[in-house]
Amino acid sequence: GPTSMTIAHVASVAVTFGAGSATSAAVATTGANLLVVVVSSYYGAGPPALSDSKGNTGWVVAQNFDGSGAAGNRLRMYYLLGGTVGSGHTITITGSGMYGSAAFAAYSGVAASAALDQGAITGSVGLTSIQAGSVTPSEANEVVIVGLGYGTAAATASIDGGFTKRVNDNPQSGVSYGVALGDLIQTTATAANPTWSWTGAGEASAVIATFKQAGGGDTTPPVLTTPAGTATGPTTATVGATTDEGNGTLYA
Repeated sequence: GPTSMTIAHVASVAVTFGAGSATSAAVATTGANLLVVVVSSYYGAGPPALSDSKGNTGWVVAQNFDGSGAAGNRLRMYYLLGGTVGSGHTITITGSGMYGSAAFAAYSGVAASAALDQGAITGSVGLTSIQAGSVTPSEANEVVIVGLGYGTAAATASIDGGFTKRVNDNPQSGVSYGVALGDLIQTTATAANPTWSWTGAGEASAVIATFKQAGGGDTTPPVLTTPAGTATGPTTATVGATTDEGNGTLYA
C-alpha cells in the first residue's frame, strides 16, 4: 500500500487574551501539515475570531461547545490541513469581552485530506475533573488531540491516559478562562477518553478529536496474480504481474 508517515508533534504555544485581543508568542511550524487551535472563552461574548501570521484561511471547527448561563465556558477546536507554515508562526484572537485563552499546536505526518476522524465535546459546572467522551479511531497510528477550558482561578490542569500535556494557561480571576491542550499518538487504534483534573471546583469543558495518518488505512500487502516473464539475456529477464492495488503498481 502507500507509504505511511509517522505523525509527530512539531510545536505548540498558549496565549491569554483576557477581555480583548492578543497574539501568541511565535513558534516554528516548519514541516507541519495540521494546525490545531483550541479556544476557551466566555459564552456571552460570542466566538472569538481566529487568524494567524501566515495568512491562512479556511479554518474548520472540529468541535464546539457554546456554554450557557450556568456553564459559561465556550470551547472550540479549530483545525486546518495543509496551511502555510514556517518560522515565526503566531495566532491572533480578536474580539471583546471574551475573557479567554487559546492553545495552538502543529503536527506533521497527517493525512492531506479527510483527516478528521472521531470527536466529542462536553461541558458542565462544579467540576474538578472532566472527560470529553470516549472515541475510538478507525485506523491505527492516528493522533488523538484533547483540549480543556476551565474557570478555577490559578489551577494547573493534569491529564492521564498516557497523554502528553503540551501547553496550559491557567485561569485568571476576573481576566480569563484557562486552556490546556494535549495529545497521544497511537500505534494501535484504541478507545481513548482521558481525564483532565485540577484542584478547586468550577466550570469546565473538554474536547477530543482524532486525525488520520498520511498514507494510513492500507496496511494489506498487495496480491500479485498472473505473473509472466521473458528472458532478455543469459542473466536478465523482464517480469510483469497484475496487482490488486488501485494504481496497478508492481511491488518488488
